Amino acid sequence: HRALQYYDSSQVMAQAMDAKLDYATNLGNMGEIYLKMASLKNNDLNHTALEKGIKYLTEGIDSCLALGSADPAVAFYPTLSNAYALKGNFEHALEIYKKGENLRDSIHSAQNKMNQQNMLTTYDLTLASRDLLLKEQELNIKNLELNRSRQTLGLYVMGLIILLLAGGVVLYLLRLSRRKNKMLVESNQIYA
Repeated sequence: HRALQYYDSSQVMAQAMDAKLDYATNLGNMGEIYLKMASLKNNDLNHTALEKGIKYLTEGIDSCLALGSADPAVAFYPTLSNAYALKGNFEHALEIYKKGENLRDSIHSAQNKMNQQNMLTTYDLTLASRDLLLKEQELNIKNLELNRSRQTLGLYVMGLIILLLAGGVVLYLLRLSRRKNKMLVESNQIYA
């Protein structure tokens, strides 16, 4: 009874805070408590508590599903199935159990699909990252080749300039030498 009082006060707080999922989960928890109360005394079945348990469990499951939160509903389905089995309605108990298992399977299937999608996305990102890294390395290689080409071109230009300067110096020295030779020839002619 204390647990029910706790859940009653929790329901009031959940309504005040507009915490719909908490409210729905509390309904299912209250149903589980009523189900325990239904079979406590000397294995005699308390039909009133059993009916309340079924009512609260059903409301809890419906509310959770309406809110799009299947995890708490999956947890309440086996208890609701046990409640119908205690009531003697075994066919409905099996139907409820199957609904819960189907919901559990669909959640796992959806989670598996999400996990697969996440893995594919991670793989795609890894490939894109590798491609980007390769392109960056290719760009670095091309930059190095460009720098090497620039250096080679610079060396050729410097070599050409040095060659032209050397040619200029040789021409200058050749002219000086010709002048000297011409002057020597003229001096020799004057001397002769």
